[in-house]
Amino acid sequence: EGGAGDGPKEGPLGICEALSYGIDMVAQGEDQAAAWGGLESGSEQDATSLRGSTMTIDHLTEEGVDIGAERLSTPTMSKDGEGGRGSPSAGEPVAAPGGPSRARSDSMDPCRVPEADDFRRVAQLSLELEGQEYLFEAHAPFVFQSIRRRFFMMEDEEYVQTMCREPLKMVGEGEGKSGCYFMFSKDQRLIIKSVRKSEFPFLVRILMGYYEHIEANTFHSLLPRYLGLYKIKLPNRPVERLVVMNNLFHVPGPEPRPKIMQKFDLKGSLLKRYVTDEERNAGVSVLKDLNFCQHHNGTDNKGNTIKALHGPCRKLRIGKLRWSSFVANIMNDVDFLRAHNIMDYSLLLGEG
Repeated sequence: EGGAGDGPKEGPLGICEALSYGIDMVAQGEDQAAAWGGLESGSEQDATSLRGSTMTIDHLTEEGVDIGAERLSTPTMSKDGEGGRGSPSAGEPVAAPGGPSRARSDSMDPCRVPEADDFRRVAQLSLELEGQEYLFEAHAPFVFQSIRRRFFMMEDEEYVQTMCREPLKMVGEGEGKSGCYFMFSKDQRLIIKSVRKSEFPFLVRILMGYYEHIEANTFHSLLPRYLGLYKIKLPNRPVERLVVMNNLFHVPGPEPRPKIMQKFDLKGSLLKRYVTDEERNAGVSVLKDLNFCQHHNGTDNKGNTIKALHGPCRKLRIGKLRWSSFVANIMNDVDFLRAHNIMDYSLLLGEG
C-alpha cells in the first residue's frame, strides 16, 4: 500500500473533490454514519475476525479488498441523494450492523464536551461521486468539531462552506523533507496536508492530550489548530491520509490585506539551515535560520559551509512584556511536545 507521500494520482475523480464531498456528508449525518462505521482506533481486533463485517479502510486494503467489492457492507450515499443497494439517502437513520437504527442524536451536540469514546470514534462512509464509489473516514469528528468551535471560532456551517462549497486548490508537494503534499481552501484560511501512514496513528494517539493542551491554552498556544483528520480510498489508488489545519499566514479582513513578504522556518539550529539562491530561484519560499540571521557559521542542505557575516545578530523587537509572554508560551508548548516524544518541530515566522 502506498502512503500519502506518494502524492495524488491522476484519475477521473480528484482527491480535492473526494475530500470536500466526504466532509459535506459527515456534516449532514455523522452520528448515524458512526453507528455503522468502522473500528474504533486502537481496537485489538484483527482483520481475520472482521470478515463479513464492516471494516476500516486500512483493514480493507490490508486484506486486498478494493472499492466495489461485494464484501463492502457499508450503505452508500451518493451526491444526488440516491443510495446504493438498499441504502438510505444522506440524513436518514441508518441501521448499524448488529445494532438498532437510530436517528440523529445528541452525539454532535455543540454544547456537549468530548468524552473518551469521542476520541476513538470513526465515522465511515461509502460514497459515490461523479459515478465513482469511494470510502471516506472521519476520525473523532465530534472532537474536531469541538476544536473548531471552541478554539478556532469556526461553526460547522462555515467549515463546510470553506471546505466544500468552493474548489480546493492543490499546490503539490511541500518544501520539507517529508514529501507530503498540500491543498488550500479557496480563501486560503485552511491548509490540508497529506500524512504518512506511520504518522496517522500517532496523531490519533495524542489527540486527547492535544485537546486538553489547547483547551487550557486557547489564546496562548502557538501550536497549529488541527481541525479534521481523514482517510480516503479511491478506486485502484492508495489510501490518502489528510489533516486539516489553520493557515498561520492567512490575514483576515478586507482588501488590500497586509502581505507576508518573507517566511522563516526556525529550529534554533545552524546545520543545514540555509536556503541558497539556487533553491530560492527554483521556488523555495520558506527560509531558514541562517537566512534569518547570517551572523553565524553553519551549513546549507548539501553540507556546504556558510560563513558568518560581521555584525550584530538580527533580533525580534516586540517589547519586554510581550517577549516574556512569548517565551513562556513557547516553553509551555515545548513541554507538551516533549511529553509526547516529539522533537522535530520549528517556529514559523512571517515578516510583513
